[in-house]
Amino acid sequence: MLAVNAEDSGKRKFILIEMEDYANSLTAERVRRTIDGVPKSKNQALKKGFGGSFTYCDLGGALDLDKFFDGKNAPTYEQVARYVIYTATGQSAPAVPNEPREDWFVAEAGGYRIHLIYKPDLAFMRGNDRPPRHCT
Repeated sequence: MLAVNAEDSGKRKFILIEMEDYANSLTAERVRRTIDGVPKSKNQALKKGFGGSFTYCDLGGALDLDKFFDGKNAPTYEQVARYVIYTATGQSAPAVPNEPREDWFVAEAGGYRIHLIYKPDLAFMRGNDRPPRHCT
């Protein structure tokens, strides 16, 4: 794909999915070298590099709704926050707190200020005695 884009100045995009442990150390590194060039390559095009850009992402674990309230395997605050942001806006937030803030603010994304009242704690999730807090 990178070679074809280099040939005709194309703007093709693709998603490469790798599920093994070597995804970042091996697969991603090969893509980076293909973009930047491999100086010792016998192939002149590969030696020069094909250009382009590349983003490597780790996907988090799946959110199992049955585990939200079992008191043992609840997802972390950060996992739920990222899920809520993406579900609500279709965008990823660049930074999400690991723990809730006093005002429950998580991030701004898609033109929204997002607050999340959640703790991975069974007593907290079942309790109605939390003091109300003002969200701005």
